[in-house]
Amino acid sequence: MPFYLIRSKATPQTWADLIERPEDRREPSEKAASLYGGKIHGYWYAFGEYDVYGLFEAPDNTAAAMLQAAISAGGAYSKVEIVPLLSVEEMLTALNRAKGFPYRRPGA
Repeated sequence: MPFYLIRSKATPQTWADLIERPEDRREPSEKAASLYGGKIHGYWYAFGEYDVYGLFEAPDNTAAAMLQAAISAGGAYSKVEIVPLLSVEEMLTALNRAKGFPYRRPGA
């Protein structure tokens, strides 16, 4: 299954709710992932532009897009991004395919 990085920015209301009622969000995330055939591999909080990072597997891009839409629609996060991750092997295959690709940069 493909791997994805999810990163999100919590709203001020979400932080207020978590301060009032702290909860471990890993369990609901793991339950949700299992509903679409996915698996959570990690869940972290961070400083900076994004507050929450996660690493997960999903059956395909459609499942990942569904997850992004559902989380965004929930309103707890002002920004949700899901980034498809490629394995080293996948990138090596892409690089080898790029050798013969007939692209030329503008002006060359």
